Amino acid sequence: EGAGTAQDQAKSVEWIRKAADKGSHDGQYQLGRAYFYGYGVKQDMQEGLRLYRIASAKGNSMASWELGRCYEEGIGVAKDTSTARYLYELGALLGDNTAEAMLINLNKKITHQAKPASSQAATQTK
Repeated sequence: EGAGTAQDQAKSVEWIRKAADKGSHDGQYQLGRAYFYGYGVKQDMQEGLRLYRIASAKGNSMASWELGRCYEEGIGVAKDTSTARYLYELGALLGDNTAEAMLINLNKKITHQAKPASSQAATQTK
């Protein structure tokens, strides 16, 4: 529900598209979300990713970490932890706390994945 009115996602997308068409990175990010998740438009993950890339390149930290998550999890793109890390770092440098948290979690996962191999080698040499 909107403030006193029913939500109209399609109408919201019209306004967001106007902002995106004028070059607003916030508008491009929001339009990317609309396409990625199918809010008010037919879902088109590739169009959503394309808009995330544009918004991220223009300094939208939320687009950076959303795109990073896609690369980390292989959603709509090939899984690529290096690209995910880069995008999380970019978002964190722009001051986004979510991007920073995602970067920390990704680094923990990478460290955790690396430990079992070295732990096994240490165990086998004893």
